[in-house]
Amino acid sequence: MKLPLTEQDKIDLKRLHRQTKEKRHADRIKIITMLDKGFSQIQISELLMLDEDTVSNWSRKFSESRTIGEFLNFQYTSYKGRLSQEQIIVIKQYIRENIIFDSKQIIDFIQENFSISYSLSGIRYFLHKQGFSYKQLIKFNSKSSVTAQEDFANKFQDMCKTLEKTDSIVFLDAVHPQHNSNNAKAWIETGKEKYIECNTGRVRLNLNGAYDPFTNKVITEEGEKIDSENTIKLFKKIEESYPDKKRIYAFADNAKYYKSKIVKEFLENSKIILIHIPPYCPNLNLIERLWKFMRKKVINTKYFQKFTDFRIAILDFFDNIDSRANELKKFIGLKMHIINPVYPKTTLA
Repeated sequence: MKLPLTEQDKIDLKRLHRQTKEKRHADRIKIITMLDKGFSQIQISELLMLDEDTVSNWSRKFSESRTIGEFLNFQYTSYKGRLSQEQIIVIKQYIRENIIFDSKQIIDFIQENFSISYSLSGIRYFLHKQGFSYKQLIKFNSKSSVTAQEDFANKFQDMCKTLEKTDSIVFLDAVHPQHNSNNAKAWIETGKEKYIECNTGRVRLNLNGAYDPFTNKVITEEGEKIDSENTIKLFKKIEESYPDKKRIYAFADNAKYYKSKIVKEFLENSKIILIHIPPYCPNLNLIERLWKFMRKKVINTKYFQKFTDFRIAILDFFDNIDSRANELKKFIGLKMHIINPVYPKTTLA
């Protein structure tokens, strides 16, 4: 194709510019349109914030293309043609079976196995197209049993289906929010930085809690420490909160205070029936999601200079939890999250 553009070329380019979702396609259209209007390559590179070589290359490729469609898809066609479908399958399998911390590791793998070179930007584009993203790894306790998780989840779902109207279910756990700011993510202008104030101490709030996943009821008991005595106080609050219930099934982890002698003695004459979650499986405790929700709404969004203000904000959050009922129900739900990881090799860059 040659410049100047025909009227039909201009109409086609304008239509394609409106339709495209690819920034690179939009840039190519702008480059050719501006060249057609008499802009120099230096001017275009400055106005579009592109390298002069990029503008020069696409100007040359336009002249080598037979149609606008061929020009716009030049790099994408090249990308498809460089790796066969069979090779892409091998690469995807390699990524799934290894923990890779650096894109260069994949570049080296492709070079060694297929003698094809990729740039860092090129491999990132390729990975996104193949459905991969660079994100944080999830820690998983190696002592956790997948079978135990699945058995517990199935039993819980069965219990939910057959639960009597005179019975209730709560999940138990303690939380210890520290009086400090968390490193949360926020929208920040590219190339800039934003800061959030923090404290240097390790003062924390100790809360023992119960969460009802059907009603979103939250019951908390504050204490200097979480122990057997504090847990019994929480149990008494739970019983008072469900005066019409015959049985309250309470799911808890395997903390020592749940198994202490005085707690067992209390439960002998209580309508609370304690059921332990499989060891090393916090993912099965629905109240963990409540703690995460609290951190998201209170701790991660504001700096509290005084511990008193920090404490009041958290307690107010739980006291007024009903105002967030719909949001909380969507965030927590009833579905158990089973962690069944494939243990890949750890590949360091």
